[in-house]
Amino acid sequence: MALAPCVVAFVLAATAFYCSAPGVVGGDSPELTAAAFHLGSAHAPGYPLFVLLGHLFQFLPVGTPAFRMTLFSIVVQLLAFYLLVQTLEDLSDSSKSKGAALVVGTWVFAGPLVFHQMVSPEVFALHLLTVSLLLMVLLKPNLPHLYLGAFGAGLGLAHHHLALLLLPALAWSFRGYLKRPKTMGMAAALFVLGFSPYLLLPIRAVQSPLVNWGNPSTFSQFLYHLTRTQYGGDLNAGSVLNGGLDLWLYLKSAFLENFGLGMLLILAGFLKKRGDLRSGYYVGLLFLLGVLPFLLRTPNDSQSNYLARAFLPPALLWLSPLMLKGTEWIFALARKGA
Repeated sequence: MALAPCVVAFVLAATAFYCSAPGVVGGDSPELTAAAFHLGSAHAPGYPLFVLLGHLFQFLPVGTPAFRMTLFSIVVQLLAFYLLVQTLEDLSDSSKSKGAALVVGTWVFAGPLVFHQMVSPEVFALHLLTVSLLLMVLLKPNLPHLYLGAFGAGLGLAHHHLALLLLPALAWSFRGYLKRPKTMGMAAALFVLGFSPYLLLPIRAVQSPLVNWGNPSTFSQFLYHLTRTQYGGDLNAGSVLNGGLDLWLYLKSAFLENFGLGMLLILAGFLKKRGDLRSGYYVGLLFLLGVLPFLLRTPNDSQSNYLARAFLPPALLWLSPLMLKGTEWIFALARKGA
């Protein structure tokens, strides 16, 4: 890794350490910390990958259990930053635009909504790492990336169900391989392998860990927990109008995230260089930014405003290639003017 991204990563990490709490914070973090500490089952769908990796961080001889989970969030978010910068550098038009990749990556990860995922023991930082990985493989759909994407998609689903929103984009990007049975069989096997952390839930549930949400010790209880059935009423209660209001909140928050400048760069990239990005990229963007609010359809009230903070960061990260293209276009105009 080049020196400049390392320096930026160090500054992001130092800032995150300074801003992070030494113990538990509000929301789901106390329960998630306890689940990771006791290697148990968190609230539906269980988050087994988060619990398993977070448990490994509990062996570090630093701070409190909650602080170790915050450290876990910082590490995985820095990995997501590294993957995004590398992806944007590969996407750059020329060596003259390499600096733009670092600027855009820093701009995205230093934004309030994305940065917030780094400083608390929550599940969303690990989800951003999944999004970064799938964005990388989707932009260059070759055979190694098919295998990596299949494994990454399985890992993503073993962590957070929002990874489902990216499966249509992956399927569209790698549709050329559908007529190769052996290749698709290998990809399916890698997907199952990535999804295998879910075996942790029933294995630990029969041992009655201290945190055992849903008690997924039987197949019916496991399926009930995995499918988030207990949340079905809440998620389906909203109307289409609620979805439209949520979409408005998403777009408003996306505009405010970088003082409006990021959205202007995205618009410039879409208008001037949208053809540089594959169609699968736009399928993913449609699902992350447009479809999700209508799937949730939560009431537009003060208690539901956390949705933008929780679910918008993956879309902001996914928008970074368009931001890069807008930045490159501006750089090109500046060089031409000079």
